Amino acid sequence: MGRGAVAFGRKAHANFAGSLVWGDSTNAVISDSAANQYRVRSSGGAWFYSNPTLTEGVYLPAGTSRWLPVDPNDSTSNGNGD
Repeated sequence: MGRGAVAFGRKAHANFAGSLVWGDSTNAVISDSAANQYRVRSSGGAWFYSNPTLTEGVYLPAGTSRWLPVDPNDSTSNGNGD
């Protein structure tokens, strides 16, 4: 593990300094390729919020490469869906 690096999740490897690597439950390796990277495998989608009430931000739906705005009235886009 790289100095100051952190890896979480299944088969997550942070090999370089200052990197953070997050792996979901997928049975495949995810790792950084250089120092100071943030790498995430989140096959169920990913959400980033910009306020404390979780009503503003963006999400990346599972299996896509397009970020969308969080809609607090839509349970699929606000991260509170089934």
